[in-house]
Amino acid sequence: MKDLLAEFAAKARRWQDDFDALQDELAGQGTSRQARLGRKREEVAELRKGRTFSDITAGSALQLLLANDPEYRALYEQTWDRLTEAEAKADAAIADLEAKLAEQQDALDDIERSAASLPDGTKVFRAVDGSLKTVDGQDVSHLADHVAWKGDEPSWEDYITQRDRVVQTQDRLDAWRHYQVNTLGRARDRLSDQDNPPSAKELEDIMQDIEAEQPKRMDAEPPKGETVAANVGVSNTSIPAL
Repeated sequence: MKDLLAEFAAKARRWQDDFDALQDELAGQGTSRQARLGRKREEVAELRKGRTFSDITAGSALQLLLANDPEYRALYEQTWDRLTEAEAKADAAIADLEAKLAEQQDALDDIERSAASLPDGTKVFRAVDGSLKTVDGQDVSHLADHVAWKGDEPSWEDYITQRDRVVQTQDRLDAWRHYQVNTLGRARDRLSDQDNPPSAKELEDIMQDIEAEQPKRMDAEPPKGETVAANVGVSNTSIPAL
């Protein structure tokens, strides 16, 4: 029994090393821009501490279930595979959206820098209807005579279009981060609970939640890391006989 437990512990650690390597690779994308991207990867990692399933204690309730109930064992393996696949997908989507958000924010910053200014430095934009607006939408058309126009300034429509892109991408990113930390983190907590393992019904519910609560793929560009994720051995986890 001890040999079998040691075998599974070693296999679980190898799986975790592979998955952590994937996370490290994805985390390397756009790290120089982290200060501008809201919650940082380090904060996400902190929230997920203690959620790593890397060992099974001999005689624990989970070990006894896996050893004596083949149907539960198969369902547990399926749930674990579903979780690891979803975690890889979430990490890839988040990395893609973080890079996209940084690019969009840079473009918005460029628009603001190129905008015309009032004498006090307030940035203003000319709208298609001829009105003059500040970045927060305040109409200052009565101050138009105080603006020195060069002729190539971005319009109000240019500004709000790019601003909306940034807001939409941030919303998508927040949705994936919430899914990663809450839905997937909660699932990993339950699968790692050896003293009070999830019931078969709860395993089915976990898989359903992983699928149902995942942000739609249309909420992100196809992740740059998706090909890498598909090649990492994080699925089809088989638990050795106990």
